Amino acid sequence: TAADELAKVPLIIDNEDIYTFEQFDVLSPNTGKALWSCSSVTRSIVNDVVESASRAFPAWSATKPAVRRDIFMRVADLLEQRAAEFQDVMSNEMGAVEPFLTLNTNLATEMIRDVAGRIAGALSGQAPICEGENYAIVQREPYGVVLGIAPW
Repeated sequence: TAADELAKVPLIIDNEDIYTFEQFDVLSPNTGKALWSCSSVTRSIVNDVVESASRAFPAWSATKPAVRRDIFMRVADLLEQRAAEFQDVMSNEMGAVEPFLTLNTNLATEMIRDVAGRIAGALSGQAPICEGENYAIVQREPYGVVLGIAPW
């Protein structure tokens, strides 16, 4: 029945929900029951994700450091406001309990705020001291898209 059907978790690519043909169930370690069904990713979809990120990269790299900082701070604020929701998901998906739940949401919030505070410095340039009539300027700029896959 429709009531028995698991909620499907999409991929989000280019701000669109993508439901793949192949799905896998996420099981609760507490009950052994399926919580929801997630979309599986193929090599082709990974390429789509990298292409999407590559299209977004020029706009992101042109975003001023203060705007980037504000975006990261907003993410931290939202995580903090919705910590109970994230903790509920962690409890269901991982079987996690307190104090691990609070540790994770608090640590994630602190780490995001830390990154936000480092953005301006990370994107600044410098003029190193050189000998004689030589001089140098170091300018930092975003390198490009990096694909990272978490092992869990």
